[in-house]
Amino acid sequence: MSSKEQKQNKPPVTELGVEQLRFYCDKDFFDFTTTANVPPLDEMIGQERGVKAMEFGLHTQKPGYNIFVSGMVGTGKLTYAKQVVRKLAKNQPVPPDWCYVNNFEDSSQPIAISLPAGTGNEFRQEMKELLENLRNEIPKVFSSEDYERERAALMKAFHQEQLARQEAFVEKAKTYSIQVNWSNTGYVLVPLIDGEPLSEEEFQKLDEETREEIKANMQAVQDLAMIEMRRMQHLDRETREKIRELINRVALFAVVHLIDEVQEKYKDNPGVIDYLEAVRHDVVKNIKDFRRTPSSEEEKQMAMFGKTTKEMMQERYSVNLLVDNRGSEGSPVIIESNPNYYNLCGRVEYSSRMGVVSTDFSMIKAGAFHLANGGYLIVNAKDVLMNPGVWEAMKRTLKTKKIVCGKPWRAIRLNCHGLPEAPGNPGGRKGDYAGQPLYLLHDVSVR
Repeated sequence: MSSKEQKQNKPPVTELGVEQLRFYCDKDFFDFTTTANVPPLDEMIGQERGVKAMEFGLHTQKPGYNIFVSGMVGTGKLTYAKQVVRKLAKNQPVPPDWCYVNNFEDSSQPIAISLPAGTGNEFRQEMKELLENLRNEIPKVFSSEDYERERAALMKAFHQEQLARQEAFVEKAKTYSIQVNWSNTGYVLVPLIDGEPLSEEEFQKLDEETREEIKANMQAVQDLAMIEMRRMQHLDRETREKIRELINRVALFAVVHLIDEVQEKYKDNPGVIDYLEAVRHDVVKNIKDFRRTPSSEEEKQMAMFGKTTKEMMQERYSVNLLVDNRGSEGSPVIIESNPNYYNLCGRVEYSSRMGVVSTDFSMIKAGAFHLANGGYLIVNAKDVLMNPGVWEAMKRTLKTKKIVCGKPWRAIRLNCHGLPEAPGNPGGRKGDYAGQPLYLLHDVSVR
């Protein structure tokens, strides 16, 4: 067809008006008045395969399965992930609480205890009350008449036995014509002639045979004295041991019913029972800290250079509630926008006093892995890869099912003093990942 014929067959060009250049939506097409009445969209549009993959991954209970979501920016990956995960988590059981308590045998290795959801805070408060009751009851028991009377009886028996042994030794020395003079620092042996003490000048005037005989007698008494001194030391140790047994028995009497009350409540939790038994032994071992109340002046001096006795006891028997799930509904869903090592794995804080930096188990703080334990964790995968040590820590946590709280440079063997080695807590069972091609991983959820 020629160009002339083509021009003749073209449809005529019609000029459009201004009103024809705008799109008009027929409001009668919608069944609502405003968009405020429209429920939010709870699914992704045009991503049927992605939705099915997400549902399959979330419902897969086998360990080692994680979800990676890839897509372009602005397609609603994070919004959808939060919606679907929260919907699933709402119907799942609430995970247990986790807390750290002191390891009295090795304070650098604190003990992790799991408690039913919501009871961690109750256990912490009960330990505070237990410590306060111990501080009030123990001094009363040791100031009672029964304790004072029994202790006085032991001391009286010791002094009587000591006096009897000394008198027997003096009488034995007299058979060698030696007088024993007792002093605060020990004893002095003085030779006797016809029952009278012999001075140094008088001793030198004696004949050689008499002097040798006196020296032999003094040596014999000296040997007897050494034997008697060992017996006296043994008697002293026996008496101290009896007093120590009395103190332990009285301390147990004051402690046992207070700790038994707490043990009865947590009788189904072996971790709590073992810890309370350790508390029982430690209180008896350090009973002197409970028996005596320092004066205000002593407390001021201790506060200047360190911690007061009360502060040290409170920290020693405190409960560090790391994960508190009271009031939670379903399993947790944690979204960590800054997934560095400390925010994920937790950290250990320090306190400085008079230029001395110290730390203990009570300064261990939870990370996102701890808070998401038994639930889901969503993080930006690009941030995970850009933060040193985080990707390795995440893989290790998912593989070993344990969360290791500490400094990341431990892995490269740099020295770090004064840091408690927090034992690993059981970690999540599964992870979900989302990302876009240019940025590898974009979101991750760990369950």
